Amino acid sequence: MMLMSDPMKFDEPVPAAAAPSKPRVSLPRWKAVLILAAAMLVLLGAVFSLVGSDAAAPAPAPGTQLPSGAAGLVGSQGGGPGTSPRTVPAEPGGSAAWSGGMLRMGFSFFVAFAVGYLMRVFVRISLIIVGAIVLVLTWFSYIGFITVNWQEMEVAFNSFVDRIGTDFDEFRTMLTGSLPQAGLGALGLVAGFKKR
Repeated sequence: MMLMSDPMKFDEPVPAAAAPSKPRVSLPRWKAVLILAAAMLVLLGAVFSLVGSDAAAPAPAPGTQLPSGAAGLVGSQGGGPGTSPRTVPAEPGGSAAWSGGMLRMGFSFFVAFAVGYLMRVFVRISLIIVGAIVLVLTWFSYIGFITVNWQEMEVAFNSFVDRIGTDFDEFRTMLTGSLPQAGLGALGLVAGFKKR
C-alpha cells in the first residue's frame, strides 16, 4: 500500500512488454555473395545492352565499298550520296558484345537458385508426408485394423522411383537446354538446394 508520504518515482522507465521477436532468417555469406554477383551480372548486362544499342559508328568515306546488304540500312539525310554525314549501326564489340552473355549468366543463376530452393522445400515436405503415411500404415497393420500387402507396396514404390528418375532426367535436360549458361545454372541449383 502506498502512503501519501511515499514519493512517487516518475523518473524510472517503465519496462515495455517484450514483444516476441521472430527469428531472422539470413542467408549464409557465400549464398549472399553469389546472389549479389548474379544481380550485378544482370544489371551490368542490361546497362551494357542499353548503352551499346545507342552507339553508332561514323559512315565510311565516300567511295568505300559497303558490305553486301548494308546499302539499304544506311540512310542519307538531305542531298545525294556523301553530301551529309551518315551513320551505320555499330558492330557488337567491347561491352556490347558481353552484355547478352552477362545478362543470361546472371538470369540463369537466379532461375536455377529458385528451382533448387523449391526442390529442397518440396523434398522436405514430401519426406514428411511419406513418413507419416508409412507410420500410420504400419501402426494400422500392427493393431490389425488393416492388412498391408507389402510386396505390392514395394512394386508400386519401385515403379514410382523409376518414373521419378526418368522425369528428373527430362527435367535436367530441359534445364540445361533452356538455361543459356548451364555452368552458372548448375551452381545456382546446388546453392538453392544446399541448406547451409
